[in-house]
Amino acid sequence: MNIAVVVAAFNRPESLKRLLASISLAEYNGNKVTLVISIDYQDSGLHAETVAIAKNFEWAFGDKMVIEHQENLGLKKHILSCGRLTATYPAIIMLEDDLSVSQQYYDYTQQMLDKYASDGHIAGISLYAPSWVSIFGKPGRPFIPDSSAYDAYFVQCAQSWGQCWTAGMWDSFYEWFLLHDMKLTPDPEIPGEVTRWPESSWLKYYICYVVKTNKYFVHPYVSLTTNFGDIGMHTDIVNSSGQVPLQNGKMQYRMPGFSEAVRYDVFFERMDLPAFPEIIPSDICVDLYGAKRNITKKRYWLTMDSAPCKVVSSYGLYLRPHERNVISNIQGNDIFLYDTNEQAQISKKNNSGMTKLWYDYKIVSFRNSLKIFLYNLKVRLIRSIPERLK
Repeated sequence: MNIAVVVAAFNRPESLKRLLASISLAEYNGNKVTLVISIDYQDSGLHAETVAIAKNFEWAFGDKMVIEHQENLGLKKHILSCGRLTATYPAIIMLEDDLSVSQQYYDYTQQMLDKYASDGHIAGISLYAPSWVSIFGKPGRPFIPDSSAYDAYFVQCAQSWGQCWTAGMWDSFYEWFLLHDMKLTPDPEIPGEVTRWPESSWLKYYICYVVKTNKYFVHPYVSLTTNFGDIGMHTDIVNSSGQVPLQNGKMQYRMPGFSEAVRYDVFFERMDLPAFPEIIPSDICVDLYGAKRNITKKRYWLTMDSAPCKVVSSYGLYLRPHERNVISNIQGNDIFLYDTNEQAQISKKNNSGMTKLWYDYKIVSFRNSLKIFLYNLKVRLIRSIPERLK
Protein backbone atom coordinates (compact mmCIF):
# COMPACT_ATOMS: atom_id res chain seq x y z
CA MET A 1 0.00 0.00 0.00
CA ASN A 2 1.30 3.45 -0.94
CA ILE A 3 1.45 5.19 2.43
CA ALA A 4 2.09 8.95 2.32
CA VAL A 5 3.81 10.64 5.25
CA VAL A 6 1.96 13.81 6.29
CA VAL A 7 3.59 16.30 8.67
CA ALA A 8 1.47 19.02 10.31
CA ALA A 9 3.53 22.08 11.27
CA PHE A 10 2.80 25.43 12.88
CA ASN A 11 5.30 28.04 14.11
CA ARG A 12 7.81 25.54 15.51
CA PRO A 13 10.71 25.63 13.05
CA GLU A 14 13.17 23.80 15.31
CA SER A 15 10.59 21.10 16.04
CA LEU A 16 9.93 20.61 12.34
CA LYS A 17 13.65 20.44 11.60
CA ARG A 18 14.08 17.73 14.27
CA LEU A 19 11.18 15.64 12.96
CA LEU A 20 12.29 15.88 9.33
CA ALA A 21 15.79 14.79 10.35
CA SER A 22 14.36 11.71 12.07
CA ILE A 23 12.15 10.64 9.14
CA SER A 24 15.08 11.08 6.74
CA LEU A 25 17.03 8.48 8.75
CA ALA A 26 14.23 5.90 8.64
CA GLU A 27 14.16 2.74 6.52
CA TYR A 28 11.78 2.65 3.53
CA ASN A 29 12.98 -0.61 1.94
CA GLY A 30 13.11 0.81 -1.57
CA ASN A 31 9.55 2.15 -1.49
CA LYS A 32 8.77 5.44 -3.16
CA VAL A 33 7.20 7.50 -0.37
CA THR A 34 5.41 10.82 -0.79
CA LEU A 35 6.08 13.42 1.91
CA VAL A 36 3.50 16.16 2.50
CA ILE A 37 4.31 19.03 4.85
CA SER A 38 1.20 21.01 5.74
CA ILE A 39 1.86 24.38 7.39
CA ASP A 40 -0.88 26.37 9.12
CA TYR A 41 -0.73 30.12 8.59
CA GLN A 42 0.22 32.95 10.90
CA ASP A 43 1.73 36.27 9.94
CA SER A 44 4.97 35.92 11.91
CA GLY A 45 8.68 35.38 11.58
CA LEU A 46 8.32 31.87 12.99
CA HIS A 47 5.89 31.02 10.20
CA ALA A 48 8.29 32.25 7.53
CA GLU A 49 11.12 30.25 9.11
CA THR A 50 8.95 27.12 9.26
CA VAL A 51 8.03 27.47 5.58
CA ALA A 52 11.69 27.93 4.63
CA ILE A 53 12.72 24.77 6.47
CA ALA A 54 9.96 22.78 4.74
CA LYS A 55 10.84 24.07 1.28
CA ASN A 56 14.58 23.60 1.68
CA PHE A 57 14.35 20.09 3.10
CA GLU A 58 15.67 17.48 0.68
CA TRP A 59 13.54 14.31 0.58
CA ALA A 60 15.41 11.42 -1.04
CA PHE A 61 12.63 8.80 -0.97
CA GLY A 62 9.98 10.17 -3.33
CA ASP A 63 7.91 13.24 -4.08
CA LYS A 64 7.66 16.14 -1.62
CA MET A 65 4.78 18.60 -1.42
CA VAL A 66 4.53 21.66 0.83
CA ILE A 67 1.03 22.98 1.56
CA GLU A 68 1.04 26.60 2.72
CA HIS A 69 -2.38 27.49 4.10
CA GLN A 70 -3.35 31.08 3.40
CA GLU A 71 -5.40 31.57 6.57
CA ASN A 72 -5.09 30.36 10.12
CA LEU A 73 -7.07 27.14 10.44
CA GLY A 74 -6.33 26.30 14.05
CA LEU A 75 -5.28 22.81 15.16
CA LYS A 76 -8.63 21.07 14.67
CA LYS A 77 -9.28 22.26 11.11
CA HIS A 78 -5.65 21.79 10.19
CA ILE A 79 -5.58 18.11 11.20
CA LEU A 80 -8.96 17.54 9.54
CA SER A 81 -7.56 18.98 6.32
CA CYS A 82 -4.59 16.60 6.60
CA GLY A 83 -6.92 13.65 7.16
CA ARG A 84 -8.77 14.47 3.96
CA LEU A 85 -5.56 13.78 2.05
CA THR A 86 -6.72 10.16 2.19
CA ALA A 87 -8.82 11.16 -0.83
CA THR A 88 -5.49 11.28 -2.71
CA TYR A 89 -3.51 8.56 -0.95
CA PRO A 90 -4.85 5.15 0.14
CA ALA A 91 -3.29 5.64 3.59
CA ILE A 92 -1.37 8.34 5.46
CA ILE A 93 0.95 8.41 8.44
CA MET A 94 0.06 11.57 10.38
CA LEU A 95 2.88 13.23 12.36
CA GLU A 96 2.66 16.48 14.29
CA ASP A 97 5.84 18.53 14.34
CA ASP A 98 6.88 17.90 17.96
CA LEU A 99 7.40 14.18 17.35
CA SER A 100 10.42 12.09 16.44
CA VAL A 101 10.25 8.66 14.83
CA SER A 102 12.01 5.31 15.02
CA GLN A 103 13.94 4.11 11.99
CA GLN A 104 11.37 1.31 11.71
CA TYR A 105 8.24 3.49 11.87
CA TYR A 106 7.34 3.06 8.18
CA ASP A 107 7.97 -0.68 8.06
CA TYR A 108 5.92 -1.14 11.24
CA THR A 109 3.00 0.75 9.69
CA GLN A 110 3.15 -1.28 6.47
CA GLN A 111 3.02 -4.55 8.40
CA MET A 112 0.14 -3.35 10.56
CA LEU A 113 -1.84 -2.27 7.50
CA ASP A 114 -1.22 -5.64 5.84
CA LYS A 115 -2.99 -7.17 8.83
CA TYR A 116 -5.65 -4.62 9.78
CA ALA A 117 -6.41 -2.34 6.80
CA SER A 118 -9.66 -4.21 6.06
CA ASP A 119 -10.57 -5.11 9.65
CA GLY A 120 -13.85 -3.43 10.58
CA HIS A 121 -12.86 -3.40 14.27
CA ILE A 122 -9.94 -1.05 13.64
CA ALA A 123 -10.28 2.76 13.42
CA GLY A 124 -6.56 3.54 13.15
CA ILE A 125 -3.00 2.39 13.73
CA SER A 126 -1.10 4.07 16.56
CA LEU A 127 2.65 4.48 16.24
CA TYR A 128 2.86 5.72 19.83
CA ALA A 129 2.94 3.50 22.92
CA PRO A 130 1.59 5.48 25.90
CA SER A 131 3.35 5.05 29.22
CA TRP A 132 0.79 7.01 31.23
CA VAL A 133 -2.91 7.80 31.01
CA SER A 134 -3.29 11.45 30.02
CA ILE A 135 -7.02 11.61 29.27
CA PHE A 136 -7.99 11.83 32.94
CA GLY A 137 -6.44 15.28 33.31
CA LYS A 138 -3.27 16.11 35.19
CA PRO A 139 -1.56 14.48 36.86
CA GLY A 140 -2.09 11.20 35.02
CA ARG A 141 -1.15 7.73 36.18
CA PRO A 142 1.36 5.33 34.64
CA PHE A 143 0.02 2.81 32.15
CA ILE A 144 1.55 -0.60 31.50
CA PRO A 145 -0.26 -2.88 29.03
CA ASP A 146 -0.37 -6.56 29.88
CA SER A 147 2.11 -8.47 27.72
CA SER A 148 1.20 -11.20 25.25
CA ALA A 149 2.77 -13.31 22.52
CA TYR A 150 2.30 -10.40 20.11
CA ASP A 151 3.83 -6.98 19.42
CA ALA A 152 0.57 -5.04 19.53
CA TYR A 153 -2.56 -4.65 21.63
CA PHE A 154 -5.87 -2.82 21.17
CA VAL A 155 -7.20 0.28 22.93
CA GLN A 156 -10.65 1.80 22.47
CA CYS A 157 -9.06 5.23 22.24
CA ALA A 158 -7.68 7.28 19.33
CA GLN A 159 -4.09 8.51 19.18
CA SER A 160 -2.59 11.82 18.07
CA TRP A 161 1.15 11.35 18.67
CA GLY A 162 1.78 9.39 15.49
CA GLN A 163 -1.03 7.49 13.74
CA CYS A 164 -2.03 5.97 10.43
CA TRP A 165 -5.43 6.05 8.74
CA THR A 166 -6.50 4.32 5.58
CA ALA A 167 -8.97 6.13 3.33
CA GLY A 168 -11.73 3.84 4.64
CA MET A 169 -10.84 4.47 8.29
CA TRP A 170 -10.80 8.23 7.79
CA ASP A 171 -13.98 8.36 5.70
CA SER A 172 -15.90 6.42 8.35
CA PHE A 173 -14.73 8.81 11.08
CA TYR A 174 -15.30 11.97 9.03
CA GLU A 175 -18.86 10.98 8.16
CA TRP A 176 -19.53 10.51 11.91
CA PHE A 177 -17.77 13.78 12.73
CA LEU A 178 -19.96 15.82 10.36
CA LEU A 179 -23.02 14.59 12.24
CA HIS A 180 -21.61 15.29 15.72
CA ASP A 181 -19.42 18.40 15.38
CA MET A 182 -20.10 20.81 18.29
CA LYS A 183 -22.54 18.31 19.87
CA LEU A 184 -20.40 16.47 22.41
CA THR A 185 -21.93 16.38 25.88
CA PRO A 186 -20.93 14.64 29.13
CA ASP A 187 -21.27 10.90 28.69
CA PRO A 188 -20.57 8.11 31.22
CA GLU A 189 -18.94 6.07 28.44
CA ILE A 190 -16.33 8.81 27.83
CA PRO A 191 -13.79 10.20 30.33
CA GLY A 192 -15.12 13.59 31.46
CA GLU A 193 -11.82 15.28 30.71
CA VAL A 194 -12.15 14.36 27.02
CA THR A 195 -15.54 16.00 26.45
CA ARG A 196 -14.26 19.11 28.30
CA TRP A 197 -11.31 19.55 25.96
CA PRO A 198 -11.52 22.84 24.00
CA GLU A 199 -13.14 23.03 20.58
CA SER A 200 -9.67 23.34 19.05
CA SER A 201 -9.30 19.59 19.75
CA TRP A 202 -9.99 17.20 16.89
CA LEU A 203 -8.87 14.23 18.99
CA LYS A 204 -11.84 14.33 21.36
CA TYR A 205 -14.15 13.68 18.40
CA TYR A 206 -12.08 10.76 17.18
CA ILE A 207 -12.04 9.27 20.69
CA CYS A 208 -15.81 9.57 20.97
CA TYR A 209 -16.22 8.08 17.50
CA VAL A 210 -14.08 5.07 18.44
CA VAL A 211 -16.14 4.41 21.57
CA LYS A 212 -19.55 4.99 20.02
CA THR A 213 -18.84 2.74 17.05
CA ASN A 214 -17.11 0.08 19.19
CA LYS A 215 -13.81 0.26 17.33
CA TYR A 216 -10.16 0.20 18.41
CA PHE A 217 -6.73 1.62 17.68
CA VAL A 218 -3.89 -0.87 17.32
CA HIS A 219 -1.04 0.13 19.67
CA PRO A 220 2.56 -1.15 19.70
CA TYR A 221 4.03 -2.45 22.93
CA VAL A 222 7.23 -0.52 22.11
CA SER A 223 6.75 2.90 20.55
CA LEU A 224 7.65 3.97 17.02
CA THR A 225 7.23 7.69 17.85
CA THR A 226 8.07 9.85 20.84
CA ASN A 227 6.78 13.27 21.86
CA PHE A 228 8.99 16.18 22.89
CA GLY A 229 6.13 18.20 24.42
CA ASP A 230 7.24 21.44 22.79
CA ILE A 231 5.27 24.61 23.51
CA GLY A 232 2.26 24.75 21.21
CA MET A 233 -1.51 25.18 20.93
CA HIS A 234 -2.34 23.16 24.06
CA THR A 235 0.94 23.43 26.00
CA ASP A 236 2.51 26.57 27.41
CA ILE A 237 5.60 24.91 28.91
CA VAL A 238 7.93 22.21 27.61
CA ASN A 239 6.77 18.86 29.01
CA SER A 240 8.84 15.70 28.55
CA SER A 241 6.23 13.34 30.05
CA GLY A 242 5.35 12.13 26.55
CA GLN A 243 8.86 10.82 25.93
CA VAL A 244 8.98 7.03 25.59
CA PRO A 245 11.64 4.52 24.44
CA LEU A 246 11.65 3.89 20.69
CA GLN A 247 11.61 0.53 18.94
CA ASN A 248 14.76 0.13 16.87
CA GLY A 249 16.10 -2.74 14.81
CA LYS A 250 12.97 -4.92 14.73
CA MET A 251 12.27 -6.48 11.33
CA GLN A 252 9.13 -8.57 11.78
CA TYR A 253 6.09 -7.85 13.97
CA ARG A 254 3.69 -10.41 15.40
CA MET A 255 0.12 -9.16 15.14
CA PRO A 256 -2.87 -10.61 17.00
CA GLY A 257 -6.28 -11.33 15.57
CA PHE A 258 -9.14 -9.49 17.23
CA SER A 259 -10.02 -12.33 19.61
CA GLU A 260 -6.37 -12.89 20.55
CA ALA A 261 -5.41 -9.32 21.39
CA VAL A 262 -5.13 -7.84 24.87
CA ARG A 263 -7.80 -5.11 24.82
CA TYR A 264 -8.39 -1.96 26.87
CA ASP A 265 -11.36 0.39 26.89
CA VAL A 266 -11.23 4.18 26.59
CA PHE A 267 -10.52 4.45 30.33
CA PHE A 268 -7.48 2.18 29.79
CA GLU A 269 -9.17 -0.53 31.82
CA ARG A 270 -8.70 -4.18 30.81
CA MET A 271 -11.65 -5.57 28.89
CA ASP A 272 -12.88 -9.14 29.39
CA LEU A 273 -10.74 -9.46 32.51
CA PRO A 274 -10.04 -13.22 32.74
CA ALA A 275 -10.44 -13.36 36.52
CA PHE A 276 -14.21 -13.62 37.01
CA PRO A 277 -15.61 -16.32 34.72
CA GLU A 278 -18.70 -16.51 36.94
CA ILE A 279 -19.58 -12.83 36.35
CA ILE A 280 -21.13 -11.68 33.09
CA PRO A 281 -18.79 -8.96 31.67
CA SER A 282 -21.69 -6.52 31.34
CA ASP A 283 -22.31 -6.81 35.12
CA ILE A 284 -18.87 -5.59 36.24
CA CYS A 285 -17.30 -2.14 36.22
CA VAL A 286 -13.52 -2.48 36.01
CA ASP A 287 -12.29 0.80 37.50
CA LEU A 288 -8.70 0.43 38.69
CA TYR A 289 -7.84 4.00 37.63
CA GLY A 290 -10.88 5.28 39.51
CA ALA A 291 -12.20 7.45 36.66
CA LYS A 292 -15.47 5.58 36.02
CA ARG A 293 -16.85 5.76 39.57
CA ASN A 294 -19.37 3.08 38.54
CA ILE A 295 -21.69 5.81 37.27
CA THR A 296 -23.45 3.23 35.11
CA LYS A 297 -24.47 1.31 38.27
CA LYS A 298 -23.04 -2.11 37.46
CA ARG A 299 -23.67 -4.69 40.16
CA TYR A 300 -19.97 -5.54 40.61
CA TRP A 301 -17.35 -2.81 40.93
CA LEU A 302 -13.59 -3.53 40.85
CA THR A 303 -11.76 -0.50 42.23
CA MET A 304 -9.13 0.81 44.64
CA ASP A 305 -11.68 3.21 46.13
CA SER A 306 -13.55 2.66 49.39
CA ALA A 307 -17.28 2.01 49.06
CA PRO A 308 -20.08 1.16 51.52
CA CYS A 309 -20.72 -2.17 49.82
CA LYS A 310 -20.05 -5.84 50.46
CA VAL A 311 -16.47 -6.87 49.61
CA VAL A 312 -16.60 -10.05 47.54
CA SER A 313 -12.82 -10.31 47.32
CA SER A 314 -9.76 -8.10 47.76
CA TYR A 315 -6.30 -7.99 46.29
CA GLY A 316 -2.89 -6.43 46.88
CA LEU A 317 -1.07 -3.96 44.65
CA TYR A 318 2.22 -5.61 43.80
CA LEU A 319 2.35 -7.07 40.26
CA ARG A 320 2.53 -4.91 37.16
CA PRO A 321 0.29 -4.11 35.36
CA HIS A 322 -2.17 -3.61 38.18
CA GLU A 323 -4.82 -5.97 36.76
CA ARG A 324 -2.29 -8.82 37.10
CA ASN A 325 -2.89 -8.76 40.87
CA VAL A 326 -6.53 -9.62 40.20
CA ILE A 327 -5.82 -12.19 37.49
CA SER A 328 -3.23 -13.91 39.71
CA ASN A 329 -5.40 -13.61 42.85
CA ILE A 330 -2.73 -11.77 44.86
CA GLN A 331 -4.29 -11.24 48.28
CA GLY A 332 -4.27 -7.84 49.96
CA ASN A 333 -6.30 -4.77 50.86
CA ASP A 334 -5.69 -2.40 47.97
CA ILE A 335 -8.05 -3.55 45.20
CA PHE A 336 -11.65 -4.52 45.98
CA LEU A 337 -14.41 -6.33 44.16
CA TYR A 338 -17.68 -4.97 45.56
CA ASP A 339 -21.20 -6.30 45.24
CA THR A 340 -23.06 -2.99 45.10
CA ASN A 341 -26.40 -4.72 45.68
CA GLU A 342 -25.39 -5.33 49.29
CA GLN A 343 -24.55 -2.47 51.66
CA ALA A 344 -21.78 -2.73 54.27
CA GLN A 345 -19.57 -0.53 56.39
CA ILE A 346 -16.49 0.90 54.70
CA SER A 347 -13.49 -1.26 55.49
CA LYS A 348 -10.80 0.42 57.57
CA LYS A 349 -8.19 -1.87 55.99
CA ASN A 350 -8.07 0.05 52.71
CA ASN A 351 -4.40 1.03 52.30
CA SER A 352 -4.61 1.94 48.61
CA GLY A 353 -3.85 5.67 49.07
CA MET A 354 -0.17 5.51 50.00
CA THR A 355 0.29 2.06 48.46
CA LYS A 356 -0.87 3.38 45.09
CA LEU A 357 1.44 6.40 45.40
CA TRP A 358 4.51 4.22 46.00
CA TYR A 359 3.35 1.73 43.36
CA ASP A 360 3.10 4.48 40.73
CA TYR A 361 6.20 6.49 41.52
CA LYS A 362 8.42 3.99 43.36
CA ILE A 363 11.05 6.19 45.07
CA VAL A 364 10.93 9.98 45.34
CA SER A 365 13.21 11.66 47.87
CA PHE A 366 11.92 14.41 50.16
CA ARG A 367 14.17 16.95 48.43
CA ASN A 368 12.87 15.99 44.98
CA SER A 369 9.29 16.00 46.25
CA LEU A 370 9.80 19.56 47.46
CA LYS A 371 11.33 20.58 44.11
CA ILE A 372 8.35 19.12 42.25
CA PHE A 373 5.92 20.91 44.55
CA LEU A 374 7.65 24.29 44.16
CA TYR A 375 7.90 23.88 40.39
CA ASN A 376 4.21 23.03 40.06
CA LEU A 377 3.33 25.98 42.28
CA LYS A 378 5.40 28.28 40.05
CA VAL A 379 3.69 26.96 36.91
CA ARG A 380 0.24 27.49 38.40
CA LEU A 381 1.09 31.03 39.43
CA ILE A 382 2.40 31.84 35.95
CA ARG A 383 -0.72 30.38 34.33
CA SER A 384 -2.96 32.42 36.63
CA ILE A 385 -1.49 35.71 35.36
CA PRO A 386 -3.66 37.20 32.57
CA GLU A 387 -1.98 37.27 29.15
CA ARG A 388 -2.16 41.09 29.00
CA LEU A 389 0.00 41.33 32.16
CA LYS A 390 2.70 38.88 31.09
